[in-house]
Amino acid sequence: QAIIDTIETEIKQMSFFGKKSLLVTPGNYGISYAQEYLGLDTDGAVKCSNYIGHTLDFVSAYGFENMLLIGNIGKLVKTAAGIMNTHSKAADGRMEVLAACAIRAGAEADTARKILDCVTTEAVLDILKKSDMLENTMKQLMIRIEDVLQRRSSGKIRIGAIVFSNEYGILGKTKTADKLLEDIINNGE
Repeated sequence: QAIIDTIETEIKQMSFFGKKSLLVTPGNYGISYAQEYLGLDTDGAVKCSNYIGHTLDFVSAYGFENMLLIGNIGKLVKTAAGIMNTHSKAADGRMEVLAACAIRAGAEADTARKILDCVTTEAVLDILKKSDMLENTMKQLMIRIEDVLQRRSSGKIRIGAIVFSNEYGILGKTKTADKLLEDIINNGE
């Protein structure tokens, strides 16, 4: 509960300062990626840890108009299944989500079986790359992530996500991600 209270306090503080757009990341990987590869000033970024659902609720409740979520695939893939607490003790489903997205993208059943046998998302990405299914699978993943984020926020805020991996870089973006990224860069929000 202490972490959730801290997240709410940070979001409340950003709201008090009049911010309308918020950069959110689960943790240090997302912060580092946003700084290093996207050139973002992350001073006002909120680390939501594993509590993506609570964070969305707070962002909506405190009147933000925009939110950009940037995170590693190992965390954000879970949101595609509606998992809003991404801690491994709460839920997993990473391989199942990625296998379903691969099938939706046209992968063979054998590729899906190989995905289900993986332990890490990086191993899945290697399989998808070798089978020439990475790009189309990530498109399907981003559609699912966007849908879940929109539903959780009840359409009250413009929300987007950027998913990356340490090895492959940006894997996918939701439809609104580029515009939100541009707004954050231009407005310092």
